[in-house]
Amino acid sequence: MLSLSTLAVCFTLFTIHCAFPALVMLFVAAVLLTTIYGDYLLTTVTALCGIAGFAVSELLIFWDSSKAAVLAEKDTAVNFALSLLILLGFYLMGLTIIFFQRQKNLVILQRRWSGSG
Repeated sequence: MLSLSTLAVCFTLFTIHCAFPALVMLFVAAVLLTTIYGDYLLTTVTALCGIAGFAVSELLIFWDSSKAAVLAEKDTAVNFALSLLILLGFYLMGLTIIFFQRQKNLVILQRRWSGSG
């Protein structure tokens, strides 16, 4: 619930402050924070909800009436696609972090078991 609540806050801030495209990094922060739990499913759900929230905010919600449609101009369409790729890249990085953290924990446990026996 904490991760999804964080995403809701990110979605709200990103939608209201649409003039700042760098705020897409809020979604990245929410995804990377889930790596603390070491759960692939949680990170995947958070990433998919973040990507969907970003896309909905950019494509369907027009909080600012002066904002042009994202796909109307080439520059904004490229920025949108790059932002999606960045979100996907950080999701994959989060999965990689979880993988290596689990491997490290497994080695530590194996060393403890072999050292005490």
